[in-house]
Amino acid sequence: LRDAIPRVLSDALAAELATPRVLTSRQSASLDFDYRVAVDVQHFESTATEASEDVIWTIRTRGSQPARVGRTVVTEPAAGGLEGLAAAHSRALARVAQDIARAIRETPAR
Repeated sequence: LRDAIPRVLSDALAAELATPRVLTSRQSASLDFDYRVAVDVQHFESTATEASEDVIWTIRTRGSQPARVGRTVVTEPAAGGLEGLAAAHSRALARVAQDIARAIRETPAR
């Protein structure tokens, strides 16, 4: 999960923002950026029928404006065993990415 969550979020953000220029922290530590997003997964749970996630995210620009903080709490139905749970978590992370992308679009880069 440690590697999967950033990868899935990065892919979903790239799709939401229509740009391939989305990198995970391990890829971008020394690169210049317009926006830097940090995520703190508060809750990541699976049951036989659903996947639920609670993610706090922070967007920073390279300027001096204050960080924008948000939270996405999402539950997705799951079916079909482990593959269904993985798909449900991917859909949930895609919804997190939608919220982050919306906030990025509303936050001017400096």
